[in-house]
Order: sequence, then structure tokens, then C-alpha cells
Amino acid sequence: PCVSKELFCAIKSELSTRQTPVYDEARKERHRMEEVTEKDRPGNCPYRQDNTSCMDKIRLFRGLPEKSREKLMAGVLHRSYEAGHVLIEEEEKVRFIVVIRKGRVKICRSDAGGEEHILDILHDGQAIWHDLFLKEPVYHYSAICLTDAECCLFSREEFMRIITGEPEMA
Repeated sequence: PCVSKELFCAIKSELSTRQTPVYDEARKERHRMEEVTEKDRPGNCPYRQDNTSCMDKIRLFRGLPEKSREKLMAGVLHRSYEAGHVLIEEEEKVRFIVVIRKGRVKICRSDAGGEEHILDILHDGQAIWHDLFLKEPVYHYSAICLTDAECCLFSREEFMRIITGEPEMA
């Protein structure tokens, strides 16, 4: 044989544990979306002005009582992304309601041949929340920042807990 069995096993072991840098970076970013730091909390919200919030322009939140809105705001995450960043990948589980505070985001799908089809371009004050109420919701599209973007991420789980606990929401 050209390579000893020991060397072959060592190479195979190394290759099986190695992941591509692109995958590692994407995975790190997904985890970063979930991290909560003190600067992310609503008391330090850079978007809260004149007793308004990013929730005010989103029809999904309009029917919520003020107390429920405050509960939801208590867990909001604020994130900044660079142009080209993939916010959402097609078939990814829906974990957040994403409010675009500033910037432009392309909503797109890829067909079986890999060709991209643009479904929408979202901008300041719009949100991504489709399929939120399904039992096992997944995104049926990708969302990619066309410009630098600032977003507020609201937990889907917390939103569902709040609305199911509100008698007037039923």
C-alpha cells in the first residue's frame, strides 16, 4: 500500500472532524443571534423614542395589550448586519420575528436548478413573520441583507406564550 494504515486512519479522523470555514462562520452567527447581552435589553434600546418602539408599525403587534407588548420587548435582541449577510436560510426553523429597523433585505428562493427568484425587498419598518402560527414553522425562503441592516429579533416562542395567555387575543 502507498500509505500506512496508521497514517490513513489519522488522516480520516482529522478529515471527519474538520468542518468548512463557511459552515463554521454560519454556525457561529446563528449562535450569536441567540446571545443576549445587557446592551441588547430594551432599557438600552437605541430605537425607543418618544414612547414608541419598533413594534408600533408592525400589524402583528397592533392588537397586543400594552402589558403584553412590554413583556415581549423585555426579550428583544438588537442586531446589526453587514450587506450580504444571510439573515434566514430557506428551510430554517422559525425562531424569531425579525423587524427591520434600518436597511434593505431581499427575500428570495432558489429553484431546483439553483436559480434565485426574488420574492420581495423589505425595508425600514417591515417585518419577517410568515408561517409564525404553524405547528412546526420553517422559512420557505431566504432573507439576505442588501445593505447594512439593523434588526430587532423577537422570540417566536415568547410571542406564542404571550398571545395564548391573553384571553382577548383568542
